[in-house]
Amino acid sequence: MKTKITDLAKRFDVSVDELLEIKQKKLTKEDWTGRGKGTWFTEDGVEKVFLELEAPDVLPELLYGTFLHEAPNDRWVYAKIEGVDGKTAVLIPRKLRAKLKGKKFPIHAITDNRDTTYRHAALTGYNL
Repeated sequence: MKTKITDLAKRFDVSVDELLEIKQKKLTKEDWTGRGKGTWFTEDGVEKVFLELEAPDVLPELLYGTFLHEAPNDRWVYAKIEGVDGKTAVLIPRKLRAKLKGKKFPIHAITDNRDTTYRHAALTGYNL
């Protein structure tokens, strides 16, 4: 069952603009439909919004990248990620390696105390 963004804002006592920002940065397109105040969240989307509001660092940042070329290791490819300069190594599922050529795909940026790594969204388990 879907939930309207204005109802969700009342339930969590946050502004609609804050929910729209979370939608853009953290959720995949399968988690919501619509635009602006006409946005509806799926059950999974509501759950992810709740997680983000309770613990902001739980969900990794969602980015999109375009496949550039393969890396020597089968599990990695090089991609041009929106908002990141230059080409970046991205960890992917091996079975998707041939299917990603020339395509745009979702990437999660995972930051720890040393640096940031980039992984295909299917590997993190937050988009299933």
